[in-house]
Amino acid sequence: MKPPRDGTNEANNPKLLDSGLVDCIPQIGKCPNPCGDNCYYNQAFYRTLDKPLFPNASRVNKQRLLVRVNSGHDSNYDRDFVIASTAKYHCRFFNTSIPRFDFPAPVVFTCNPDENKPPILSPVPDNLMFVRVRTRPGMLDYAADAIAHYAIKNNVPVVLTWMRYLMEDMVPGAWRDWYELKTHILNPWWQLKRQHRERLWTELDACNVYQCGTYESSLCRECLNCVRFYWRAIRRQCKHDCPTMA
Repeated sequence: MKPPRDGTNEANNPKLLDSGLVDCIPQIGKCPNPCGDNCYYNQAFYRTLDKPLFPNASRVNKQRLLVRVNSGHDSNYDRDFVIASTAKYHCRFFNTSIPRFDFPAPVVFTCNPDENKPPILSPVPDNLMFVRVRTRPGMLDYAADAIAHYAIKNNVPVVLTWMRYLMEDMVPGAWRDWYELKTHILNPWWQLKRQHRERLWTELDACNVYQCGTYESSLCRECLNCVRFYWRAIRRQCKHDCPTMA
């Protein structure tokens, strides 16, 4: 695959409006990761998957926007192409659920692509931006294991993503009453009711642990975890590469 010219197949993700973030997805088609049945990207993404998504580099760099590479797909698939095709962006970070982090920019790692299985507890490189944990009722012990390893032991931010389900029969049976059907950005999803999300948060709240979005909004401009932790990772790498800055 050859990187397309700037500006081809550019689309706006409504979730990112006014956040300073833009999406870039170099690959075509569904993500091949075996993450289980509840994949937001493969089920109901905001755009079709038949073309790559490359925002215009001149615009992005001039406006100093932060490019999130593969918010749904995985940057470790076709990784050489992914790295080369996004090199034109001054500020970028990669997303993966595969514990290989040797990218030339910060990386967000989803440590449990299947939220029903234990998290991957990997070594922590300097460019690990934060660790995402897919979280649901009944699996808090797995989230706690990830928090203990990454947030507490290794001082890496952990961001909890509360699971949503496209179909009602996908909601774990014992917790059906904890969920309600609500629109998330564009599509209706079965989501945790606020009172139950707040209850679960009190069990997992710890230093260096955050939630994706807020109770009131899932828009990135209301959260800004990605922007905050990107620059934290950049400063950490600078201190490692430039001892005089330590």
